[in-house]
Amino acid sequence: MVLKTLVITIKIVRMEVTMNKLPEKLVLLRKHANLSQGDIASRLNVPVTEYMQWENGNSICSVVLLKRMADMFGITVDDLVDNTKSIVIPEPAIEQSATIPFNGGQDINATQMYDGSLRDTMQTQQFSSLNDKNDQDDDGHTRVMNTSDLSNVEEKDASHSYDDEDEEEEVKPKKKKKPASPIKKKQTMIIIGAVAAIVVVIAVVLLLFNKSGSSLNVGNDNRIALGDTYSLYVDNQGNIKKYGNFSSTENFSTGVQVAAFDDHAAALLKNGTVISSDGNADVKEWKHIKYIAAGKDHTVGVTAEGTVVCAGNESACKVSEWKNISSVYAGNGFTLGLTNDGAIKASGSNTDAVSNQSNVRHISISDNLIALTKKDGKVTIYPIGSAESLDTGSWTDIQSAAVGNNLVVGLKKDGTVNISYGDEEVVNKVSSWKSIKHVAANGSTVIGIDSYGKMHGAGDNTYKQYVDTTEDDTNKQEETLGEVKNIKVDVTTANVVIKWDTVENASYYEVSVNTDPESKTKTSSNSTSIATSSLTDGQSYTVTVVAKSDDDKVKESSATHTFTYTAKTVQLATPSGITANTTDDGWTIQWTAVDHATSYKLSIDGGQEFEVTGTSYTDTGIDADGTHVVSVKACSTDPTYTESEAGTANLQYVTKTINVALYYLNGQQYLYNTSVSVKVGLTYSWEDLDRLAGSYAASQGWTVNSGSEHVYSSTNTINIQVTPTNAPVEGQQ
Repeated sequence: MVLKTLVITIKIVRMEVTMNKLPEKLVLLRKHANLSQGDIASRLNVPVTEYMQWENGNSICSVVLLKRMADMFGITVDDLVDNTKSIVIPEPAIEQSATIPFNGGQDINATQMYDGSLRDTMQTQQFSSLNDKNDQDDDGHTRVMNTSDLSNVEEKDASHSYDDEDEEEEVKPKKKKKPASPIKKKQTMIIIGAVAAIVVVIAVVLLLFNKSGSSLNVGNDNRIALGDTYSLYVDNQGNIKKYGNFSSTENFSTGVQVAAFDDHAAALLKNGTVISSDGNADVKEWKHIKYIAAGKDHTVGVTAEGTVVCAGNESACKVSEWKNISSVYAGNGFTLGLTNDGAIKASGSNTDAVSNQSNVRHISISDNLIALTKKDGKVTIYPIGSAESLDTGSWTDIQSAAVGNNLVVGLKKDGTVNISYGDEEVVNKVSSWKSIKHVAANGSTVIGIDSYGKMHGAGDNTYKQYVDTTEDDTNKQEETLGEVKNIKVDVTTANVVIKWDTVENASYYEVSVNTDPESKTKTSSNSTSIATSSLTDGQSYTVTVVAKSDDDKVKESSATHTFTYTAKTVQLATPSGITANTTDDGWTIQWTAVDHATSYKLSIDGGQEFEVTGTSYTDTGIDADGTHVVSVKACSTDPTYTESEAGTANLQYVTKTINVALYYLNGQQYLYNTSVSVKVGLTYSWEDLDRLAGSYAASQGWTVNSGSEHVYSSTNTINIQVTPTNAPVEGQQ
């Protein structure tokens, strides 16, 4: 296994210096699986932008992730990284369907035709290999490899050294070799051991280099920066575009993040290092940085471990003790750090007002203002010095904000922009922006970049800090997905299934229902159905289906459908098997359980219904022997099921009786006894017992001792003492 990992690592190195075929293989495999780039990224637990870099050929993932992708597609790592191998996959016939319940904020539970493995659908894969003479005809044409031979290929490829000499030897006839001498064998083993040691060192270095986070990709953080006289923007390919009057001793040509404050700028490079516009030597020494910020006279970086490094202003750079930091922000003489849980760390001046804030998502700083975007989508403005605050109290759903000297812009989740500023012309222009992904502000200038990479600008443009692309371009026709058509709603007893027709070139769909709160979900891949069970019977709803593309240059389309939800229900079965029997406690009625019933309604002799849980009920108050009419209905708390018809039965009730003994005692001597019959559960007085005994006791001159009344059960034996006035002859019964 170790040897195989080392060989794979060497192949990755060779792939980087030769023609890299990994991107086209990834695209081919993904399309065969009918998955989007986002689906693959989600399965690998990496940002989608990182995966896009792999398909674009701008970076190569780690050995660990290559192994996971190979397992996902049911192939070997060699099949991915070996440029001498090609993958030809037949067009799949995969049904596009998924069932995804969505109840406002709950996790999506999708059932997909694709289960993450292509082992069953890739039985006819074709491979070409220069490492197996059986895989290629003499004329160089590719042969078809049976999937049964894959295991053999794995073993052979894993042990192959991939030297050029080996490849040449594959096509030469092999000559018989004389047995090597013991000395030569020993020399050979030493050489092999030395080479293996070198390989181990190289592999370890490569793996550590990869784990350190030193290969970064363009993300959504710090894609745009605005200084006094310039702007910087990182495009999807990692190129830094510069506008306006920007000068630096460093080469700001490529990177993954940019930051600016007044005339000071910084850039985070792909290898995790940082450059600053002033050429600061300390900044150049930083390694493994994942997030940057530029203040007026200092540069700040967050390391892969969540600690912070800083160079420049001494007061602002007291950050060495900070831990668990996700992002940093810099101003004039101070630094703010945002922890993983949304708390703020502060160093330097002008930080008292914000240092104790929590639940913060994003921070923006200018010479006059600090804007905190909270996790609830609200924005709060804190003035610096004598500056005046700005009103953002009505803003909602804000992802991030940017502040200038007397203005603030807020980027909403839907790509629109809020702005608070005194210049009406600028406000009207910015308020019309759509599909915005990034915003920045400085002084009286505002810029934004939309999802198509186009720049938008408003306000001061003295130094050509922005190129306004919002004006109509008659030569440019943006592609728009076709309209979502034929939205249908199928109601079942369990839920509602929403279906629509497939939109050509759509990567996925977003479906929302105007429940309270709104239910919204993203379909898996390009599935064209979802299900929900959170609707209320008799209420009207509006369904909105939006077709979306992974291509930023393709605009989305949408359609709506309004319907009134009428729940389909099933009536519960009528209860049966109704019986009863007399017990010591009274009269117990029983019946057979009904499927899906959670309770029952019971009535006796047409009386008022009462609820019973379980399948039996004991009546302790019944006092009339004879026939009684018992009625039972099944009920359920599940709205899918309605109350059943009543099941009825005519049941006989006869009170249970027992004999109670009466004893005459003369002192401790037993003289006489008799017995009376009593009904179980009823109460009898002493006089009742005398009456039931046929007044025998009175005729004999006996006096029953006074005392409390008694309730009899079948388990107790009652000895009742009576006192004679005229005692019979001893021994008489």
